[in-house]
Amino acid sequence: VSHSEVPEAKLKPALELFDARSPLPSPLFKLCLWTAQYYQHSLGDTLSWALPILLRQGEPAEVRGQVRQGQGYGQGQGQNHSQG
Repeated sequence: VSHSEVPEAKLKPALELFDARSPLPSPLFKLCLWTAQYYQHSLGDTLSWALPILLRQGEPAEVRGQVRQGQGYGQGQGQNHSQG
């Protein structure tokens, strides 16, 4: 990060990278940034609620599948939500 509101003298370098990959995709992270600002809520709380519950509890989480762009949850995955 090239800019911080914290004075440079108070910043400390990171000693270790815990995860090689972010638990949130970039678009979701950007949405969380916007949401925290819009609703005037802390970014930490906003990110916490965006994480899968296992990660919030400190447990490893597995990726079970991804929703493809243009599909909502349950759509295109063999589930029929039509009524009739």
